[in-house]
Amino acid sequence: GGQLLKPGPQGLVVNVYTEKEWRRSGLGELVMETIIEWSRANGVVSLVLHASSMGRPLYERVGFTPTNEMSYPIGQRRG
Repeated sequence: GGQLLKPGPQGLVVNVYTEKEWRRSGLGELVMETIIEWSRANGVVSLVLHASSMGRPLYERVGFTPTNEMSYPIGQRRG
């Protein structure tokens, strides 16, 4: 089953990318831990992101859990 998020500000993490030569150096983890700590200190109660298959292990390692989030682009016409 799903889990309800605590009410309050939610952060959306987008466009996280590590250049190839810097991967596997701990840089991505440091960036994510910094985002998490800043969010905690500033009243953000949850963070969401869309993980690539390559990024998923990093996000799970720092504590993100997989969800089945979907989106609907209100401003765009369908069909």
